[in-house]
Amino acid sequence: MTKNGVDVLFGGLSYWMFGFGISFGSPTLLGLMGVGDFFTHSDDPDVMGDKYAQFFFEASFATTATTIVSGAIAERANFIGYVVFSFFNTFIYVFPAHWVWHEDGFIRKHFQAIDYAGSGTVHLVGGVTALVAAWMLGPRKNRFKHPELFAMDSPATALFGLFMLWFGWMGFNCGYLLKHGKVEISMTINGILSGLVGVTALCPVITPGESLLIGSLSPVVMIISQEALHWLKIDDPVEAFSVHGAVGLWSVLCVGFFAKEDSTEEGLVKRNGLFRGGDFDLLWSQTVYAAACILWAAVSTFIILKTIDLIFGARCESIVELFGHDMSEHGIGGFFDRKTREVFDENNKYVGTAYKNLTENQQWALFKKLIQCRLANQIPHLPVQNTKRRSISDIIQDSDIDKTMKEFKRKNVEQITNTMGPYKIH
Repeated sequence: MTKNGVDVLFGGLSYWMFGFGISFGSPTLLGLMGVGDFFTHSDDPDVMGDKYAQFFFEASFATTATTIVSGAIAERANFIGYVVFSFFNTFIYVFPAHWVWHEDGFIRKHFQAIDYAGSGTVHLVGGVTALVAAWMLGPRKNRFKHPELFAMDSPATALFGLFMLWFGWMGFNCGYLLKHGKVEISMTINGILSGLVGVTALCPVITPGESLLIGSLSPVVMIISQEALHWLKIDDPVEAFSVHGAVGLWSVLCVGFFAKEDSTEEGLVKRNGLFRGGDFDLLWSQTVYAAACILWAAVSTFIILKTIDLIFGARCESIVELFGHDMSEHGIGGFFDRKTREVFDENNKYVGTAYKNLTENQQWALFKKLIQCRLANQIPHLPVQNTKRRSISDIIQDSDIDKTMKEFKRKNVEQITNTMGPYKIH
């Protein structure tokens, strides 16, 4: 959540400084970028309201493209490095926005590609950026060795976030996904979101039935992409690329199949798609547009993240990943002093010192001690069987912390592990 706040603060700042001008400023430089309206302002009372309204509306798209990336690199990104990235990620988004949305953008002017609400500029660009970032940072520790330890922490909170997004995407359709004979929350959420992304590029020029068809096929695209990333061992915690990148590409290409010539005064679509009796011309335009978005996002993301990695470090150190960002960066549930390397619990009790040369086993020992302090601060004893009780210290002394956590869950004390949140990183 803090990273999402950073996206709005620093992404919004950079969009005001140069993003809005590159996207919509005039004149245009060869259809590649705008060169006006930097540090957006207006002294003309007749246009001031419209300009600022457009700026805030477009800024929401720019910052959304960055929030897509935040989920893909969750739990292992260096926070300072991410702050810098959120500022410069605007640079990745604004050029494709100019190409397809500015009246003189080269994609719009020479190819007449259609992207009504940002399947390419927001979702495809954001998804590709997320994919490159996740690949560069590498997977979380033991992500593919012990995948059972990375289950969703709070399905209720995730569903609440879904409904907030769904409300903003009101009117779109998608289907539920079943796994192992039951409705799985994470798949349901991503299935719905992929359906919404799937119709974003062409929502005003398709029928409700076509919207249902495209939205229903979008989760299939998402699942195929998701399985491919798992096979490649690319760790994308929230399936950002699969939901936004892969389905964003599907949405952009669907214009070439389903779009109907727009007979209104605005004339948004001037050619029919293949399924409307048109030729391959529109599909080719959409393919060129998608390829331009993918190439630009991949190359620019690599350059920006590589630069950040050389200066600040793109990935956090292993002890920070082990303790979790809530504690290490924000002092929630404990405190990690970066200067002295001392670790304290939530009651400011000294736990140990996380020296930089600690081995992995030594880091684990410090981690176990921290959890022991956290649990001991919450309840004095845990019920293990109906007729027998063991102390916290007895349980925490078990040789394997994974075994300890599984015992807690098996004995119906989920409230304990839920409070541990980021400490389940291994």
